[in-house]
Amino acid sequence: MYRPGSTSVTAAFFAELGDVLDSLATSTDPTVLVGDVNIRLERTADPNAVEFSELLCGYGLVQHVSGATHDAGGTLDVVCTRDDLPPPIVDVIDVVSATPSNNLRHVIPADHGSVSTPISSRPICLRLPSVTNNSGQRSTVTIS
Repeated sequence: MYRPGSTSVTAAFFAELGDVLDSLATSTDPTVLVGDVNIRLERTADPNAVEFSELLCGYGLVQHVSGATHDAGGTLDVVCTRDDLPPPIVDVIDVVSATPSNNLRHVIPADHGSVSTPISSRPICLRLPSVTNNSGQRSTVTIS
């Protein structure tokens, strides 16, 4: 999932995320929700962080990323699983350590760290409407 950080968090974002979680709620398969939500989740008093956490909790999901995932600080990326599953091991590779001297900046030009977790499950794909831009190329579907 991706929510652009260049736009304000809206009620539509939470409504659309709720719709996605509704569609997953009846699945008996392990659910893993990952992505860049661009909400400062470490700010536990922030209304958007509270609403995001409460939404996850309402669907029995737990967010497992701890620590900064952005080079300016802040937990903006998530790995969420159902609360009845064992917590996964989540590693955040600090993007700040990717310097020109080790050439990682050239491989991963990003302001977010790399979040990794082992997942041993078959993927379940939701059918989302295809989105194309003005030139007819397929675009990334995002939750606003």
